[in-house]
Amino acid sequence: MAISNSKKMKIYLHVAIPSSKENHALPTSLKKRVKRVMRTALDWLAWGINKTFLFKCYNYTQRAYCNRGDIAIKLAIKELLQKGLHDVELDFVETEWGCLNKEILADINQNAAIFVIAGGGYWVFSKTKKLSRAFLADSPFFPKISCPIAVFGSGVNFNMPSADAVLNVHLDAELQKVFMEFDQRVNFLAVRDQLTVDFFRSLGMKKTTLLCDPAVFLEPAAMQARPSGTPISIGINLAFHGPFAAQIFKKNILFYIEFLKSVQKKFHAKFMYFVHSDEELLIVQLLRFSGIKLEVVDQPAAELTGAYAQLDVLLCQMMHSNILSFNVGVPALNIAYDSKNFGFNQLIGMEDYCVSAHNLDAQVLLEKMSDLIANRAALALKLASKKKELSFPMEAFLHEVRELALSPQSVEIESPLPSLCVKSG
Repeated sequence: MAISNSKKMKIYLHVAIPSSKENHALPTSLKKRVKRVMRTALDWLAWGINKTFLFKCYNYTQRAYCNRGDIAIKLAIKELLQKGLHDVELDFVETEWGCLNKEILADINQNAAIFVIAGGGYWVFSKTKKLSRAFLADSPFFPKISCPIAVFGSGVNFNMPSADAVLNVHLDAELQKVFMEFDQRVNFLAVRDQLTVDFFRSLGMKKTTLLCDPAVFLEPAAMQARPSGTPISIGINLAFHGPFAAQIFKKNILFYIEFLKSVQKKFHAKFMYFVHSDEELLIVQLLRFSGIKLEVVDQPAAELTGAYAQLDVLLCQMMHSNILSFNVGVPALNIAYDSKNFGFNQLIGMEDYCVSAHNLDAQVLLEKMSDLIANRAALALKLASKKKELSFPMEAFLHEVRELALSPQSVEIESPLPSLCVKSG
């Protein structure tokens, strides 16, 4: 339960990627390594002969739990909570989405001041509108938790099957009941975008409030400013980190290559590719194979934010590429494959620079890139102003969390549950 008048506090963070699993090397036998070498050789042969795309993202995955965006969220939340509870020694304990169990529950109820659902796409709907399993696996445990529960900048992901970003997902009565019970149990339900707010309120969830993604305020380890007098510097980030994103990439790769060539030629630009998942190293190879010159920025999440300060503008797909560039005032053009991309750009007033990956038009995209470059100084000022604006609800939220964590709480809980662990999908 919550701790009062204490200088030491245990906070449970419910995260997408626990620190203990970050960048975990995938075990491979000799047989699997040989098979992968043969598979990738055939992939490149097909691509080299007639641009047939056979690449599968799982053949280019060497580490699990390596998504820089998910890690950045967790780092930012720890920083922000430490700021809000600056006079308290915090002991963070991390649990993984979908993996609550009776042993964890017992420790939470015995020792935790607050249980924080720590950002990210905790609610993921596939293109077929099916909800991922993590929230459903966790939901029976929430009524059993005796300390306060706060949702800190999480949101709904929707892998858009078309250019329409609207969350037109219908929930059956049983699933809607699960969401309503969650709303009734949590103390704070602060989400990262208006799309999530509207979706939850359409279900009747009354506690939903708008915050932002916590990584907006991740402190850069070091700002890596661009030297003056150098060519215009354009960042690139494309998505290839899962089946849906890989499907979009396969569809658009030839378009991306030709578009990037036209941009590099028109603006005599220096390209810098920002890696957000290890699978993207294949993208770097494909772009270089096609004659596109670029540098690679492959840094840990803690250092990645400051690296974005080297850029004039960014062309990206991954939402946290967009977010980390916003953090340091770099305007971006986002090619969206998920509703969350539109949600973030709506939040920061950059809707005109977010386009669907489903219906790309080279002329329209080039016009938007040209406009982004021409107006980058004014846009940078706009982004700085918006970040300041977003800081006020964040400070208010941190104050409320502080009050909640420091105040004794009494929550009537149900009987313990059996152990359960289901991976998020």
